Amino acid sequence: MRASNTQKLGEVIEDYLKALRLKNRVKEFELIRHWEELLGPVISGKISRIYIRDRILFVQVQSAVLRNELFMQQEQLLRTLNEKSGHKIIDRIVFR
Repeated sequence: MRASNTQKLGEVIEDYLKALRLKNRVKEFELIRHWEELLGPVISGKISRIYIRDRILFVQVQSAVLRNELFMQQEQLLRTLNEKSGHKIIDRIVFR
């Protein structure tokens, strides 16, 4: 006989992440993955470090030309990343 209080595994994991206050952290990692998918392997290869702190995405770019190009597309990138993640995870992007 099956128990009446069964839950889907995805729901259990989500509840667990909420209880540990890790849900936002997982969303941040997903957003970074979307960044690499959005820009592709060539451009992602020119980025030495990417991380999120206080709702700001920091991107260290090895090329000044690429940094300038990304800066010009900053608003579009911000909007696309937040849309792909399903939540507003970041408020701005800083290129270094």
